[in-house]
Amino acid sequence: MSAIKLDDLRKGAAEKYPDFEIEMEDGRILAFKAILRLDKKARRAVAAAFDLKARSAALTEEDDIDGLELTIAVLQDVFKYTERNRGDFTALKKWAGNEDLPMWEFLFEQWYEVTDAGEAVRSES
Repeated sequence: MSAIKLDDLRKGAAEKYPDFEIEMEDGRILAFKAILRLDKKARRAVAAAFDLKARSAALTEEDDIDGLELTIAVLQDVFKYTERNRGDFTALKKWAGNEDLPMWEFLFEQWYEVTDAGEAVRSES
């Protein structure tokens, strides 16, 4: 039996857990990683982004944020913390804007579909 090459392992992981890539009008590729491929700090940041109770509690009277804006902020944070290259999120946000919830929901659905690794299987030991 031959040994597996390190490059083959990298390629296999990249195929199983691909980045979500978007080609912009100028040909630039924006890429966003799967959660499983993030470092611990980024994984925690994504998890915190979804903590609506904590985010709502942190808002003050001066914060003029409604539910729609909060939802957009959550979805944007996912892309901010999963960007492969610095500036990918900024370019995506510039294109998608800050007020189009259906666009951000669609982007999130596409990202999730591409990067979802499925459910972890619990071992019964």
